Amino acid sequence: MNARADGPPIGDAAVPNDGNLPPDAGRDAGPTVTLHVLFKGAGGGQVVIGSQMCTSACDLGFAPGTMVTLAAAPAVGSRFDGWGNACSGSAGCTLTLAADATVEATFNQKDAKVTLNAGTTGPGTVQLAPAGTGCGPGCASLDAGTHVTLTPVPQSGFSFIGWTGGPCDAAQAACELTLTNDVSVGATFCAYNIVVDPAGQNGAAGTCVAPFRNVVHALSVAQSGDQVRVRAGTYDSDAGETFPLIVPAGVTLVGDEGTASTGLATVELLGTGAVVVQLNAGATLAGFLVDQAPPGPGLCVVAMADDVTLRKNLVARCNEGVRLVSGKGATLTGNIVTSNSVGVVIEGAASGVSLDTNLVLSNSRGVAISASADLGGGARGSIGGNAIACNDIDDLAANGAIEVCAKNDLWDGGAAPSMGCDSGRDICMMNSATVNFDGAGQAPACAPIP
Repeated sequence: MNARADGPPIGDAAVPNDGNLPPDAGRDAGPTVTLHVLFKGAGGGQVVIGSQMCTSACDLGFAPGTMVTLAAAPAVGSRFDGWGNACSGSAGCTLTLAADATVEATFNQKDAKVTLNAGTTGPGTVQLAPAGTGCGPGCASLDAGTHVTLTPVPQSGFSFIGWTGGPCDAAQAACELTLTNDVSVGATFCAYNIVVDPAGQNGAAGTCVAPFRNVVHALSVAQSGDQVRVRAGTYDSDAGETFPLIVPAGVTLVGDEGTASTGLATVELLGTGAVVVQLNAGATLAGFLVDQAPPGPGLCVVAMADDVTLRKNLVARCNEGVRLVSGKGATLTGNIVTSNSVGVVIEGAASGVSLDTNLVLSNSRGVAISASADLGGGARGSIGGNAIACNDIDDLAANGAIEVCAKNDLWDGGAAPSMGCDSGRDICMMNSATVNFDGAGQAPACAPIP
């Protein structure tokens, strides 16, 4: 009688378990669902699912409806920083697998460090909690996996605009994130205390993100030291402005200085009445088109106080473009004054006036002075460079026992400006006035000012 070889009965052959199938998933186990286990982070570890274990990305098959429990075990020198996708948190995770599912496990090295760079634009800082270890301006070094909160802190009187940098783009104020890699973000703060925009509302906060509607309203709440930014548009009585617009003492009213010097100012103060803008002591007007339309009988800009500044404005279509009534220390720099009856008037009660790099062109009379002034090379330190030309009656009329220093300026007559008080002359001196025009140069040909 022949003996039967040892081994399993035919039809009952053992099914090897390669670790990717559950113990009961034999040849006839039926349909399966797949659990995808992914690993993230710079550390190492294990994910244990029942009697099975993964140390790197793996796929495990289970019968539909199977309940599984996942546990994370970090390797030596690593830490478990939590689950992702179908699991969350950092404790054990239990799932009922009705369909394919994906789980992420993040392991990081215990001594892994990441850097957070928080830059700022404008007047403000960013507070970081926890603080970490400083690694330079705006830089902190922290353990990978640290949960941090960044809080924007504007300087007093200023406001926060928003974040730049992916992790914080959607945050309206404080930004919270978990650091798994190096991160760079930026906080932008409004560089102005008060902002005005044609689409704003006077009941808003007056910030970059919630601007006021009217210049007159902004000036009514501005305090000394404030900078008021007026965005592009036409601000006239139809838009709710009332004139004169009075710039309070010590307040800077800023339009568009970037384009005003070209004659194409994008912020227009279109006034009515006797005065469009009045400057109080220490006030600054910069980057505006100040005018009256049709050409009006009033004054575009008037100042009767100390230390006023006009910078990069286009002043046009008034009876007088700029009138300095009294006070000392007025400074006019980079302005275009054109198409007025008189461009600039400096009365006898004013003193210590300085003009440099202005264009005083195509007025009936250019500059009328009855007080000592520095138009170049004088006591106030003016560099000159004023082009005073193409004015119908005369370019500069000095009246009284005064000295006008106008070195290095440009005239119709070039190096030898024409003298006299008849129509069309460059310089008219009356009643013992003197004008020093050393270094005179040729003014460019006059073209229409937009």
